[in-house]
Amino acid sequence: MSQPTTAVSLRITEEDLALLDAQVGLKGSRNRSDVVRMAIQEYLHNRPLLQDMETVRIPLGRHDQQQLGKLYELLRSHSRTRRPRRNQTLHRQGNSFLGADQ
Repeated sequence: MSQPTTAVSLRITEEDLALLDAQVGLKGSRNRSDVVRMAIQEYLHNRPLLQDMETVRIPLGRHDQQQLGKLYELLRSHSRTRRPRRNQTLHRQGNSFLGADQ
């Protein structure tokens, strides 16, 4: 038996609405309400308690996600042309990532 629900309205940007709409149909969502409900449940219910924290979750903004996506593509294309060195890590400096040997 499902629990009673309450309708809530909110204001979001057109860009966020487009991103929200892109999620409809994924992971079992049928509409915007499903996407928002799933996001809220994930945010509220999957957060570890501080005193028992075993994992750390770092939310990334769209800019960081885009930068990481570019980095991923760069690393992927680079690995096709050259074998990566062992013990190489990436360090963030400002808005860019630098490779450094350990």
